[in-house]
Amino acid sequence: MTTSDVTPDILLRIGMAFLAGVMLGFEREARGRAAGLRTTTLACVASCLVMILAQLFLHDPMFRNPAWMPDPGRVVAGILTGIGFLGAGVIIREGTDVRGVTTAAMLWYVTILGLVFGSGYIALGLVGLASAFICLSVLPQLEQYMHRDSYVTVAVTIQLGGVTDAEIRESIKSARLKVERVSLDYDLQQRQRKFMYTLKCHRDDPLDMAPRLVEKLTDLPGVTRVEWQ
Repeated sequence: MTTSDVTPDILLRIGMAFLAGVMLGFEREARGRAAGLRTTTLACVASCLVMILAQLFLHDPMFRNPAWMPDPGRVVAGILTGIGFLGAGVIIREGTDVRGVTTAAMLWYVTILGLVFGSGYIALGLVGLASAFICLSVLPQLEQYMHRDSYVTVAVTIQLGGVTDAEIRESIKSARLKVERVSLDYDLQQRQRKFMYTLKCHRDDPLDMAPRLVEKLTDLPGVTRVEWQ
């Protein structure tokens, strides 16, 4: 690229990509997420620069070959594939909880905004930027009024010959919890079984019922340990 290639239009595209990355990255940074201000800004500006470069290739005499022509569509596909690896790096699983999905989606989103601004569609990019801000600022306020199911894991260790799975399920059901999955582990040396129950709770805070359920399960015959995860 020569200095003549850096036109006011290209500077506007890069500036808008930079602004979009900063604005959306600031929201992630304020929430203490792994991919914050610098990450989103770099991803957005980088994708913008690559898209501009792909367009410049189309008008560069050096690449005017009847046998081959640059394909901006392949550039877009390559960028989105690459950003997938970066997004996967911010997704963390902690027990039954998965964190970082929104941040990964944000990285993917700012990359697309960079491609849009880099292609010169400023109005479309501004609409996309406004939509992202509505999603990040307005929707969290609405989520406070939404009913959300919660999932917890309860591990019950029982001596051989103790309470059965059916009896444990009955106690769980009486606490208004639903068993989604169950796994069983036998320890013949210790002569005990360990059930792992994944439970669905129709309440926002399942910890409210944790002491009562743990006490109820502990009182069952043969139960030696109950873990709430």
